[in-house]
Amino acid sequence: MSKPVLCLQTVYFDESDREDASRLGKDLYYHLTRPQEDPLAYGPGIPVAVAVAAEAVDLQAADVVVLLPVLGKTSFNVDREAVLAELSKWHDQLGPGHVLPVPISTNWRSVEDRLLGKLLLTELYNATDARKKTIDEIVLSVARLVSAGGGDPAIPREPQVSPQLFVSHAKADIEATDAAAKRIHDYVVTDGTGSAFFDAVDLHAGESLEDQLDDAVQAGVLVVVRSDSYSSRAWCQRELLRAKLHELPTLTVEILHYGEYRSSPYAGNSPSIVWNGDPAVIGSRAMVEWLRAAFFRLDAKRVARVAELLADTRVLSRPPELLDLAQGPLQSSFAQLVLHPDPELPVIERQVLRAARPRLQVVAPTTAFRRLLGRDADSVSVSSPLEGMQIAMSLSDSPDVDGPAGFTADHVVDATVYVARALISAGAAIAYGGDFRKNGFTQLLASLIQTYNQTASESAGCLHSYLAANLSLDEVPDGLPLKISHLARTKAMAKDAILPAPGADAHPSALYFSDMRRVMAMHTDARVVLGGQCEPRIEENGPGYGGRYPGIVEEAWRTIEADKPLYILGGCGGAASLVADLMDGREIPSQLQDETWRKFDLFAKNADAIDADPYSTQLGLPKSMEDLAASISELSQQLLASDDAAVSWNGLTIEENQTLFRSRDPVTLASLVLKGLLNVSRQQNAGKLVIELVRGSVTAGTKLDAVAIATFENVPLGGAGAVLDQAIGGRATIERASGRTLFQLETTEVDADWMYLASLKSLDDVDDLEQRIEQAAIDTAEQASRHGFRRIGVVAFGGAVLPDVERVVQAMLRGFRALPPETTLVWFGLR
Repeated sequence: MSKPVLCLQTVYFDESDREDASRLGKDLYYHLTRPQEDPLAYGPGIPVAVAVAAEAVDLQAADVVVLLPVLGKTSFNVDREAVLAELSKWHDQLGPGHVLPVPISTNWRSVEDRLLGKLLLTELYNATDARKKTIDEIVLSVARLVSAGGGDPAIPREPQVSPQLFVSHAKADIEATDAAAKRIHDYVVTDGTGSAFFDAVDLHAGESLEDQLDDAVQAGVLVVVRSDSYSSRAWCQRELLRAKLHELPTLTVEILHYGEYRSSPYAGNSPSIVWNGDPAVIGSRAMVEWLRAAFFRLDAKRVARVAELLADTRVLSRPPELLDLAQGPLQSSFAQLVLHPDPELPVIERQVLRAARPRLQVVAPTTAFRRLLGRDADSVSVSSPLEGMQIAMSLSDSPDVDGPAGFTADHVVDATVYVARALISAGAAIAYGGDFRKNGFTQLLASLIQTYNQTASESAGCLHSYLAANLSLDEVPDGLPLKISHLARTKAMAKDAILPAPGADAHPSALYFSDMRRVMAMHTDARVVLGGQCEPRIEENGPGYGGRYPGIVEEAWRTIEADKPLYILGGCGGAASLVADLMDGREIPSQLQDETWRKFDLFAKNADAIDADPYSTQLGLPKSMEDLAASISELSQQLLASDDAAVSWNGLTIEENQTLFRSRDPVTLASLVLKGLLNVSRQQNAGKLVIELVRGSVTAGTKLDAVAIATFENVPLGGAGAVLDQAIGGRATIERASGRTLFQLETTEVDADWMYLASLKSLDDVDDLEQRIEQAAIDTAEQASRHGFRRIGVVAFGGAVLPDVERVVQAMLRGFRALPPETTLVWFGLR
């Protein structure tokens, strides 16, 4: 799997510097990733690892890694030479500009000449101004790295570029705005640490206005100082329109006093900030907006690749609007897929865009896995790829947050939100064992469904909350979109329960939860596990789980025992990482051994009570932690015995599962979970073929979502493919030469939006051509399933080489049986 384009890591060498490294990391996370208080504000931005121990630094975490070592007095006095050696090694491996030392002790100034990276400000948290300027310096330095190629090996590394701040303001409001605009300009150019980042932009005589504006706004940030007269000034509107034409990040500074005569129809769709008299705030925010936009444009290519979007998916670093369709950059009237940052546009906004461009599809990274390319993709009649599937999510706080690896509770939430929203957008329902604590995961998942339903053409179903028979329904909060599955009060669940409803002869609470986990595994289609407590409760009212084993480990065991797909997100530690270790063939860890905990009286008492209860045997529970762990290990040996076995189980290869076990990157996690589930869904839902036979050329087809033709490597298109290629101006030949297999059609000669080139491999050896024709049909069916093609046109694959039409047809029919039931195969040229 590919890596993020960029990652920042704050680093500490000595434990005494850890707190400052954490504070700096959390500040950067707030500015570059997302506000910690709002996990649903937008998708994760630039990855920031918080307070990474020096020995845990990951130089391969991204294409561009920026290290921020926080250097205090103790590390200078005790380990100065070792620290300098490590910094030098990192500098040599990563290159200039990637290691930015942050000394919080002035002692380090005495060896400044030996610190190869740019030294940032001292006294980081002793003065507010120092802290603010240090963060500005970091953003500035990272922006230079990104502008110099962004870490993409395909992009030549140019000299570092300093994007410009272009301040747009109405001189008609001279008293209200000119002072503000000038203060912003003067701060970033002369007073602030952004002086190297921003340059003044002066429009002058001798060139056309458009040329000057184009030159001014092609790189940098447009800062709109929005005063009472701004929207009614033609010059201001010209600046704003040219900036949006060139996709310039825009930051609006609100400075209204009396109100506007008219408000601009083009000024929105970008962040705004209220002027408080401090130009430093504007300069800092403008730098962040430029960097986030630049990061998204680069990382969106990775999102498109792992989500199997079109190679020519159009990327915008802000949500699209009607203006983009009128003046650019989205002027095409043909089919087009646009990827923009999360959150996705509300459905009502998408309907406005599609009223103007019916063949336009817009998507955000977390919703990129739903069916996108069919003409009716937003219609409620189009089934989602995971429709009807109920996916259990085993979620709990990870005990390993704030450790030396640099991930926090916010990173766990990011992974949860990213994966859950991807599942919901692909049509899956979410199931969760009820946890109604304030700020718990039930609240988060319910809020996620509520916000998703504001952007979806069809509302997601309620969150399925499974409750053990001994839990009271009074604990369920009002106002949450929940469907309760209670093992004593819900008839459909009660008939599957083994334990009777609690009465005078109540049993250990852990057994009721075990029964709930067993029934939940019966009623769900797959499970995702993340985090989870690893240690039992060893004192009354203390932390830890209260059962016989870690709940998430038991849930994972129940899932694989029921032969259901399991997706283990172990990179964030906790019980999920223990399951990953067992699935990976490692020895049983001490946390899953009875002898580790039986020395504690409370655990021994609880374990003995559970083991002695007759329902423990009826539930089929393992007799010890070791038995549970050994069962998972034994089952995993079968499930991961080969790639074929692994794909048959959860849709992923052994290598892909192992990546899932260790990654913390939300994009990687979501893409692998969705890839696995989509493969499982295709295996389960292959249906009867619906075929429409048409005599004549494919150019006569009507209302086709896509046309598929088969090609041989290094051989010009022939037969029907050549005729079609000629009709579309040789586009298929051009795209095939560039390595693209799925691309949009920009022609009126064929009534189809997309073309897919299915490979028949080499023409040198045709002994197994029938098998290759069948595989080409399978590949075509997978594209139709993935993207939501309802009508797909085909001609005989390889018919010119294999003249026996009957054999060609039978091979194609075998492959096309993987098509979704709602897809119609429009077959041209058959008699």
